[in-house]
Amino acid sequence: MATTGVEAELNIDCTGHYLKVKDQEFRVCNKEILEELKQEDKVLVRMKKIDNCSSDEIVCMMFHPYEYDVKVQFLRKI
Repeated sequence: MATTGVEAELNIDCTGHYLKVKDQEFRVCNKEILEELKQEDKVLVRMKKIDNCSSDEIVCMMFHPYEYDVKVQFLRKI
């Protein structure tokens, strides 16, 4: 599923980087694209659902519910 030009809000915690669209959150796998952004920044984003994120990163033991993993294809701060 590709999403074209939706507004989202960035949510960052110790479990990862998420984009909140309406009442759903999506975990961003290519989070390096978000380096210039900070918590609660609003963006226009196009993202694509992917099977899973592969990461060697150590994260906290907190659970963060989300819909699925995505790869950001386009991003612009608004």
